[in-house]
Amino acid sequence: MGGVSRKARKQFFLACAVAAAALALTPFIQAIIITPQEASLREYASTQETIITFYNDQFEPIGCELTPAYASTYLLPYVSFEPERFILQPDAQQNVRITTTFPSESPPQEHRLVVHAYRDASETFTLRFRPPGEQRLGLVLEDAAAELSEGETLIVTLQLKNTGNLVVFARPMMTITKEGKPVKNMTYQQPVIVQPGETYPLTIRQDTAEFGTGSFEAAVRAVYAADGASQTTPSVSSSFTLAREGSSASGHAWEGALGIIIVVSFVAAMAGVWFLPVPKRRRKRQGKEKHITAPDHELIALRNELDAARGEVASLGKDVRVFAEEAERWLQQHGGNT
Repeated sequence: MGGVSRKARKQFFLACAVAAAALALTPFIQAIIITPQEASLREYASTQETIITFYNDQFEPIGCELTPAYASTYLLPYVSFEPERFILQPDAQQNVRITTTFPSESPPQEHRLVVHAYRDASETFTLRFRPPGEQRLGLVLEDAAAELSEGETLIVTLQLKNTGNLVVFARPMMTITKEGKPVKNMTYQQPVIVQPGETYPLTIRQDTAEFGTGSFEAAVRAVYAADGASQTTPSVSSSFTLAREGSSASGHAWEGALGIIIVVSFVAAMAGVWFLPVPKRRRKRQGKEKHITAPDHELIALRNELDAARGEVASLGKDVRVFAEEAERWLQQHGGNT
């Protein structure tokens, strides 16, 4: 390595060390082999049975609990698993029977039943089927209303109505404005599944502590999708007013802060009165104790009790504090004569 500089060698060894540490910290990942990984149904409207095999190629047992993906939950009334829960021993396999009977009038789109081997597992099995028919994608928002709770939490309620013939996955979004300027934007984290002809009641809650006072408007819209196509609904708006007095809110905050300051100051003062003189006295005693070769056992026990009392000084009452002070004086009088 004569032609390699010391800096290059250092960087090489550092990279090796980082790679080794990363490998050591990599968590153990359960691995299950599923065969087949996908299947399609043609006669979806009649009772169908699909057999899938789970195989454990690891050295430890793996607990399996078949868990459908969230986007597939609307299909569960027409599906059963046998068995649904089982433990796979190392180098063992388990056959699972999936029985399905989907309605003949199922929406004309691709339906996917995605099943995880266990919760949050990357290993999945997908069962697909597509009924024929013309597609109509539609969703409207209705009956939007906004109100404030006693804790000044904004509560927006509305209805998501599916006007098409496809199962849609809608993600509502709300924008709060004051005098036309955005104050808060939020997006519903989990898509809402709305089936054809159904209405989904939605409630959105938002804390208004940071909004201040005045007149506000909450506008809600939704991006919805089905079978690879997506659209956005028109916004529906509702107004609300925050009339709380800023000085009152500030006053409450100041009162709370003042209470904390008083408590902290009291504790600090008590700690200062009790603890500050102690180190000086202990340093003086330690100077004398350098010449002590055989300290009295009773004196050591009393000192230990005194140290414990100092640690709990915040909860000591007046009588206990007096006792500790008397013990301290006794130690000063007898510490050097032992």
